[in-house]
Amino acid sequence: LVDGEALPTITFKPGQTNEVTVNVDQVIDHFNSGDDIDSHKGDMPKGVDITAIKQGMTKTVTRPVYVTPVNGERHQVDQQTAHFKRGVPIDFA
Repeated sequence: LVDGEALPTITFKPGQTNEVTVNVDQVIDHFNSGDDIDSHKGDMPKGVDITAIKQGMTKTVTRPVYVTPVNGERHQVDQQTAHFKRGVPIDFA
């Protein structure tokens, strides 16, 4: 509900069909990594952690690559890194 608004009271009587339509208007915006989410801080519902949202939008995964020659000693020959970015929808309602 929007501040200052209330749901109407609806009374159903036995044997009477009442049709009720409820329209839900959501304010959802999609943000990509690097978008300015901080400027919407005042629009966010209470308890939303913007820092956690921003941290969850990027991820870097690194793994070492090792080789062990026959009768030899294992050693690292390379390191692979992948960078992931994702968008996130935020419901301002």
